[in-house]
Amino acid sequence: MQLIVNCIVFMVLSLPTRATTSRYNLCQAPTTNTLDGCPSNTILVSQTNYSNISFTTIQSAIESLPEDSSFWTILVEPGNYTEQLNITRVGPLTILGQTRNPSEQGKNLVTVYWAAANVNVSYPDNAYTSVLTVAPTLEASLTGSGPTGYPVPAGTPFGNIDFRAYNIDFRNVFSEASVGPSLAVSVSRANAGFYRCGFYSYQDTVGIHLVLL
Repeated sequence: MQLIVNCIVFMVLSLPTRATTSRYNLCQAPTTNTLDGCPSNTILVSQTNYSNISFTTIQSAIESLPEDSSFWTILVEPGNYTEQLNITRVGPLTILGQTRNPSEQGKNLVTVYWAAANVNVSYPDNAYTSVLTVAPTLEASLTGSGPTGYPVPAGTPFGNIDFRAYNIDFRNVFSEASVGPSLAVSVSRANAGFYRCGFYSYQDTVGIHLVLL
């Protein structure tokens, strides 16, 4: 059975609010000047709007951000993006899917795809399969095995202090059946919130704090 997480999710003991969910509506709405209504430090990702953007992939936009505590926003125009996303920076980061219907997850126009599953130990760890990973280091994201999981080294720093995604679907499409761990989203040692996002795969869809749900 496919596990679908189709709701507002906010992690690390925080709750979403209506005000927070709606604060980006003007930025997300398609306009002639795409970044109208967006906060400062907003960059655009698009597969079609080549004249006004610097990035055609989300990960390249993420990697362009400074490694500091500054706040950044990435606005992603509609499309299917086949890539793995890794968030390691500490500073606040919000990724917005462009949409005219920000309160309706079923009308999301941005999907990030990846196809990977840990079948017969084809990867060193299940974490390698995730479409989106929010963690300060690779070791921090590893799941390990057994009742205690991977022993994250002492002194591993905390990751992103405020990561948020709005109106984006994350799909691990390795198989249409359960054949091995295939994460859609993994969050470790970081604060992360997801608003009107969808997470899709057939096994171990969401990994949070090294515990698979």
